[in-house]
Amino acid sequence: MIYIDDRIVSKKDGIFNAMVGKTLESICHDPFVYSNSVYGIAGMKVEDTYYKVSNEIEVRDYFGEKEDVAVFNISEDIPENIHSMIEDSSMITVPINQKIKYIDVVNEHQCLYENGAQTYDVWITRGFVVELEDGLQISFEKEIWFSEDINIERGYNLIDKFFPVNRVIEGWSEPKKMVCEREVIRF
Repeated sequence: MIYIDDRIVSKKDGIFNAMVGKTLESICHDPFVYSNSVYGIAGMKVEDTYYKVSNEIEVRDYFGEKEDVAVFNISEDIPENIHSMIEDSSMITVPINQKIKYIDVVNEHQCLYENGAQTYDVWITRGFVVELEDGLQISFEKEIWFSEDINIERGYNLIDKFFPVNRVIEGWSEPKKMVCEREVIRF
């Protein structure tokens, strides 16, 4: 069995813990043109610290094939590294100026079975939701495996708007079967 762990939580607990209780001053991203998706990079400014939210391609094992797979991540960075991946495009800055009440990180556990035997045990982070002091939420969600897009939403109950688990398990047919469950970790 092959085990893959691309969760950002176990690697980035300190980042999320450091944000809670502080002021989310702004987010930045490519302008929304046709949807609320941005290409590859978005940013967050939490008081004096900048964070890059990325979903960039890496060659990875994708259930038995080497594929270009988008890997979701968050890291502390300098403002100059948080820029549009689209040529001749500039990001917009959206002021928020509210304290962060909590952050929910949404992980998926994807298990692939072939002829009844488990062949893959995969963990990924689907995204995270920032709850602000007035109850408004902002989410950053990874698109499907091969897409570098990041969906950004503002509203309420945003975990309910994430890509449905049943869509992850669709498309697999006997002798292969996909089982997918989600966990939410609150900071």
